[in-house]
Amino acid sequence: MEFQRNSNAAKLLQLSQTALDLLSDHEGSLSVQAGLIGRALMELQRLDTSATAVVSLHEQSVSVLRELPKRAVALCGKNRD
Repeated sequence: MEFQRNSNAAKLLQLSQTALDLLSDHEGSLSVQAGLIGRALMELQRLDTSATAVVSLHEQSVSVLRELPKRAVALCGKNRD
């Protein structure tokens, strides 16, 4: 039973760390990709003001993406105990 609990905790920690890596500012991460998308959408909005709603939606998405690492870090801390 104890072995299984430790194994699960280790796996949860590993998965949380993987999520953090994907959300970080490293090349290829979601945050970097979101930045590239944001720049493209801003350019689109300069050409066509009707793209404002899409830019707003992207900004909301980025806000949620910024919250994810905080939650993953909290989860990592919880699983170390």
